[in-house]
Amino acid sequence: MSKENEQVFQHYDSFVVLSSDEHKKQEWLEFGQSLGLECVGCLDSSLEGQEEIYKRF
Repeated sequence: MSKENEQVFQHYDSFVVLSSDEHKKQEWLEFGQSLGLECVGCLDSSLEGQEEIYKRF
């Protein structure tokens, strides 16, 4: 989360978080929301294991 990220985020009204680190996901979520953006997706990332898709309604 940098000044450059903040400048990019200013051009949008929503964002998606993609990370393998639970702590970093939370940090990005808070960062985007602090700029008034809506998080439309929060995805887990992994380079190992099997591919899985979770639905949440």
